[in-house]
Amino acid sequence: MAPKRKPDDDDDVGESTDEFANPFDDTMQFTKPVYLVAVRDDDQAAAYSVLKIDAAAVAGNDEPRRVRAVAVLTTGTEPGMSFVTARSRHGSWIVGVGGGLRAGTIIFDPGTIITRLGYPKHKPVLISHGSEVYAISGTPRVKPSMDCEPWFESLSFKDGVPSKECGRWVSWHHLPPPPFFPCFLNPYEFRNPPEIFQSHPMLSLAHTF
Repeated sequence: MAPKRKPDDDDDVGESTDEFANPFDDTMQFTKPVYLVAVRDDDQAAAYSVLKIDAAAVAGNDEPRRVRAVAVLTTGTEPGMSFVTARSRHGSWIVGVGGGLRAGTIIFDPGTIITRLGYPKHKPVLISHGSEVYAISGTPRVKPSMDCEPWFESLSFKDGVPSKECGRWVSWHHLPPPPFFPCFLNPYEFRNPPEIFQSHPMLSLAHTF
């Protein structure tokens, strides 16, 4: 017998216990919703809508998919942010990183916790692997502030939301930069650091290259 659908009557933005209780539970695959993050085309400088698509409970069900906005992300957002998903036995999250001069980090569960990167990354390359989220600078620089070291960091959700100080800060783990980053370049290359175009970062579970 196919699993029953979760009723939508009490489906709230802040209620994610049932939907995210155990992301590895195969019995809930048909009832899990799909979330999309879309840029809002309105007067707000930087805003994103979180859209929820209700999945069909039974294979071959003719019931149309229902799409609705469950949240609008405005506080702490910047134009050009990148979003990935992260999950562990504690739940699932949408993680947004990057943007402009105030480039930060958003963790959405779907209740939002606003945090900040140790150093802003303008347009980072994000990789989600299991309970880890990796952020690597897309335009590594040698000058302070934007896209300066650390160029490569990871965020672990192994023990839940990786926040401290009542959710006001997140502890990113610094990783060794790839060999083509500024600290390994000659003086000419150091003054003209390369940008990453159509790259394919390869990571190992031991954080080695």
